[in-house]
Amino acid sequence: QIAHHMSEWGWILVKKIQGKPVKGPDEENNFFPTEPAPPSEDAWEALTLAWKTLANEIEKTIREFDPTVLHPEFDNMTSADAMMVLVTHNSNHSSRIVILRKALGIWQEKHGSGEI
Repeated sequence: QIAHHMSEWGWILVKKIQGKPVKGPDEENNFFPTEPAPPSEDAWEALTLAWKTLANEIEKTIREFDPTVLHPEFDNMTSADAMMVLVTHNSNHSSRIVILRKALGIWQEKHGSGEI
């Protein structure tokens, strides 16, 4: 659920910063899926790929965007402020994933691999 939420929310924010149209916000569940986990290994792989693609798009956006552009849909934050919100948001949720996996005894240290 957390990984799905991070991906969906991240794509919406990045597309808005890029000036691209996006679907309206999902007010009912704030981009959290109703099922507790991806329904299949294929669904998990698709989510993993979406996350990696998003990470590449965030990097590209940071290189190309005008950090001073104001976004009324973000209470007139600049693009730079909105990107910092995304970084803070994802840091918060990533740390929750690590804490949950450690608490469940399923955390595997993979130093230098970039994988979780």
